[in-house]
Amino acid sequence: MFESPFFLRALIGSSIMGPVLGLLSSFIVLRNFAFAGLGITHALIGGIGFGFLIGMEPTYSIILSSIIIGTIMALVSLNQRINETTAIGIIFPFMMAVGIISIALSKRYSSDLLSYLFGNILLLTKTDLYITFILAAAILIWLFSFLKELIFISFNSELASASGINVSLYHFLFVIVVSVAIAISSKLMGLVLVSALTVIPGASATIIAKNFSSLLILSAILGFVSTVGGLFLSFALNIPTGATIIALTGAIFFIIFAAKGRK
Repeated sequence: MFESPFFLRALIGSSIMGPVLGLLSSFIVLRNFAFAGLGITHALIGGIGFGFLIGMEPTYSIILSSIIIGTIMALVSLNQRINETTAIGIIFPFMMAVGIISIALSKRYSSDLLSYLFGNILLLTKTDLYITFILAAAILIWLFSFLKELIFISFNSELASASGINVSLYHFLFVIVVSVAIAISSKLMGLVLVSALTVIPGASATIIAKNFSSLLILSAILGFVSTVGGLFLSFALNIPTGATIIALTGAIFFIIFAAKGRK
């Protein structure tokens, strides 16, 4: 069972995206950006539905829609009259409505559509892995190339702006990066659940981390343990992979919180 090509592809995919989502979650938690991650995942349903309606390959439609949605969300939230939470509250239901209408108009069933909503490792292809590897590598390169600026902005955006850092540009790029990371993880864990991995590993790491370096390392490790551990557990128990990964991620958080939370 563990030697099947389906499992090996899922193992590679989860090994890549677990640490990436874990790293991003540390910045998301520090910036109180958790609600945005939830909004992005649900807004992407609109992109998938519309791509499905026009006959576009779901793998490409969700990546394209993640860039478009991330761009719109960042631009709207940068407006001084509309805060980020309000922007998400506008885009989230609108894109959901677009997705529902598109799916209704298509009048045909697709297993790919359900796999992106709830996750299905059996539909993870070699092409998906290549795309995941390329985009994950691009995300990590960008993340570590501007690590100092991102840390500065996460702790004090006003001081970072006063120091000459283009906070708006970094915020814009960060939203797009998070959107793309969620998109390429959706087939493994499903859009309904994947937003949890953009929050919980970072939240768990903040409880036990002593400094920012350890926060990043622990977030990546917890992301890896959650995805890979959940994958093995789901295969062993013959239960849904995406739900198992998120359940394990949440269980790890509550264990850490119970052990260290009070202290």
